[in-house]
Parts: sequence; C-alpha cells; structure tokens
Amino acid sequence: MAVSGANLHNVFMLLTMEPLLARNPFLVLHVRRNHLVSDALRELTVYSDVDLKKPLKVIFDGEEAVDAGGVTKEFFLLLLKELMDPIYGMFTQYSESNLLWFSDK
Repeated sequence: MAVSGANLHNVFMLLTMEPLLARNPFLVLHVRRNHLVSDALRELTVYSDVDLKKPLKVIFDGEEAVDAGGVTKEFFLLLLKELMDPIYGMFTQYSESNLLWFSDK
C-alpha cells in the first residue's frame, strides 16, 4: 500500500506530537509563508476539538519571531489576503462598489 507524503507527515505528527499537544496550552500552527492555506489546513487536521479551542500561536517556518500576538495577526492578514485571491473562488469583487463578498459559485 502506497502512502502519500502528506499522509506520512500526518502519521509522523500524530506519533511524535500527540503527547506534546495534550500538555501545550496553545494551539500551535507551523506554516510556510508561501503555502499558508494548505499548511494551515494540514496542521488543523492534527488537532482535536478540545485543542481547537485553545489560544492560537503561529510559527512561520524558518523564522525565529516569538508570537506575542503580532505573528498571529500577520498570519491572519496574509491568510485572508490569500483567501481573497480569485484563484480560490471564495469571494467575488463587485466592480461598481469594489465590495468583496462571498461567491455564489
């Protein structure tokens, strides 16, 4: 049976991170700046419902910034900017008002 790289990563994360997740008072997301959406979605699949209620801390891979709130704020700004990109089709921009709204597609 072939195992994809993403599935192998998820299994590895569960085996190595499970004990740490139970003790960490924060939900910690490790994301790459150039893959925000896919990394965030992949990371969130590892956590339980209880973990998803914890305060969020974000770590950008390869960066040493400590998240005292600024990194998380930057993460959401970048994530929303990316989600509004027409390639995802989540939002529509109305030319007459420049309003962005959820796409009906």
